[in-house]
Amino acid sequence: GYIDVLKLFIVACKAGYEQGLSMSDLTAQVEACPVQSANRPLMEEEVALRSSWMNIVYLVLQSVGNGTDDVEVGNTIDETERTKFGPLVTTVVDAMRTDEAKAASLSLDDAVAMGTENGLDFTGLNLNDATERAITEQCMRVIKVVFTVLEEERRCYEDGGAGPAPRPPIPGAFKGTN
Repeated sequence: GYIDVLKLFIVACKAGYEQGLSMSDLTAQVEACPVQSANRPLMEEEVALRSSWMNIVYLVLQSVGNGTDDVEVGNTIDETERTKFGPLVTTVVDAMRTDEAKAASLSLDDAVAMGTENGLDFTGLNLNDATERAITEQCMRVIKVVFTVLEEERRCYEDGGAGPAPRPPIPGAFKGTN
């Protein structure tokens, strides 16, 4: 399903991060790709959303200290995106470190309340606008799926790669494995 496509997107961004690509270099390489995954040029709003998601993946990886020896890579995150989504990423990362199960079901409103309580500034988000709220909800989903990708990768490498292969969460699809 779509979650697998999102995971592949995250893994591609993670690979860029691990290779030390700056956000502008990663964006340039994506834009230079001759294959259009939507089979058409993306609309301006779609390009902006893709950019937000790429920056969010970098923000999460920087926050958890994952993936690169080049500390400068995290400094290439777009400042507008960092201001807008950084507090949300920080809140979800902290929640994941504290209680992963609870964080997985954390709502946007709960995350904002929790972050505000901890002194974070969410004024970069206009959650009163329905479109902005919907986009931010999806961005929060991206943050959470980054953790899923990191966990599945950890399980694959643990014990010399003998762990089970990651599978989509489809109840009953993989008898004995869900």
